[in-house]
Amino acid sequence: MIGKTMEIKSMTFTMTKKERIKGVYPIQVSEVKLNVNPFKMYLRQKFPKDGLEVLYVQDSNNNKALINTNGFPWVNIHLDPMGSTMRHNQHHTIFQSGYAHLMSILDHLTDKYKSTIDNIIKISGSTKWDGRQCYIVVFENPAFKYLN
Repeated sequence: MIGKTMEIKSMTFTMTKKERIKGVYPIQVSEVKLNVNPFKMYLRQKFPKDGLEVLYVQDSNNNKALINTNGFPWVNIHLDPMGSTMRHNQHHTIFQSGYAHLMSILDHLTDKYKSTIDNIIKISGSTKWDGRQCYIVVFENPAFKYLN
């Protein structure tokens, strides 16, 4: 599964993001188009700021993201994707969009817990998603915990 997922070159998806930030879980919903290599991303936020757009193309625009704020300051702005403004109230950058970051975490955890992997990863049935039959894969990390 991990190997095949890493072969994906482009994708379009709706991302619902919920991260714990200062004890709360703000929700962000965005439509995303992503190309893996060279890295290109278009994001249009639906919530909380409907219409905000981010366009990033690797090795273009001095490696800055072009932002249409769809509001004040009423002009497009260019921001560093690793800078504090684009990372405000979020742990992850645009570079962690898609499957690569998630798959690298799963790859690390399956290697780390390989002696007990049969107790950690389970197929818990199937479901229909977008008209297709899919397996439900559950990964329960027994060592996971939130730290204060």
